[in-house]
Amino acid sequence: IAPQNTVLPLVAPHFCDRLPSENFMIYDSTHGMGFLHKGEGASPGEYFQADQVQLPPPGEGELRWRNLWKVFYRTIAVEGRENQKLRQNLCPKRYWPLMTEFQDSPYL
Repeated sequence: IAPQNTVLPLVAPHFCDRLPSENFMIYDSTHGMGFLHKGEGASPGEYFQADQVQLPPPGEGELRWRNLWKVFYRTIAVEGRENQKLRQNLCPKRYWPLMTEFQDSPYL
């Protein structure tokens, strides 16, 4: 994520409640802060500081999910009702580089 404000301590508990048995990491690149959750039975999660996080390239399964999301996004779009100004009001343009549906390549 790349928020303007320090929101990671506010959103991390939400994801822990929603995905209690999943392993996940949320990294705030703006503030160099991350949160690591190790699934059910582990500690509630831990925060860490890092200038950057280097992730391995996505696997075949992840690439299929990204492609599926792009196909869904294109399928539900109504070409004649495209409204860029409304899109920017609902989802500011600064978030677009982080969103799968706006990526040309399968890698984010």
